Amino acid sequence: DVACASAAAPVKVWFNETDLRATGYSGVPGEAHVHTSLAAKRDNAACADRCVIVGAPADADLLVSERAPAVKARREQRTVHMSVEAKDVSVAPEAFDLTMDISAAANVPLLLAPRGLWSRARARPRPTRAELASRKLVVWASSNCHRATWDRYAYASALEAELGDDLDNVGFCLHDTDEAASDAELARWNGTGDNAAERTQLALYGRYLFVLALVNAREDDNVDEKFFLPFLGDTV
Repeated sequence: DVACASAAAPVKVWFNETDLRATGYSGVPGEAHVHTSLAAKRDNAACADRCVIVGAPADADLLVSERAPAVKARREQRTVHMSVEAKDVSVAPEAFDLTMDISAAANVPLLLAPRGLWSRARARPRPTRAELASRKLVVWASSNCHRATWDRYAYASALEAELGDDLDNVGFCLHDTDEAASDAELARWNGTGDNAAERTQLALYGRYLFVLALVNAREDDNVDEKFFLPFLGDTV
């Protein structure tokens, strides 16, 4: 029994602000990590005529939270588990009526590609041979060292033992490089990154030929922002 929302009967959505993670783990020291911030994703601009964000849970059709289902005021309300993490590290999504996450099996699948990825990537000027020749080999940016369902820290350590100085670690994990983007480097990414933190990350990525992207859980459909951001940084 599904009815399509309309301007005359929009879906009313309540977000549990105290339950949505405001900050996550950052690959850039000192910067807030916006990619896993659910508190920043309450945006109904694309469906403003069919969905309304309400301030009181009693007024909502959908009760969105991350850690625990909200208490229903009416039986017809539906609780929604919203997450940008893999199911292996999420909190009991089966306790909710609906799921909204990065799994293709979710009721509402989310894609963590940056806004306008395709057009923004194509608009980037091609790196010159001289610029590519000046780049270092590979970088890993992670500050979530051990909260993962597989030992990616040991994997990265083994890679570091093989690659030596060719692998830079700019996050808290295995930190060995203090990199700071210059004003000139940041200027190249003005209008490319969604925010200052993302522009800083892209500027650092632009110094390398490759970015090592290791997700925190090995499971189907676990494709997060780590896959997409290097394309905007002119790297692989």
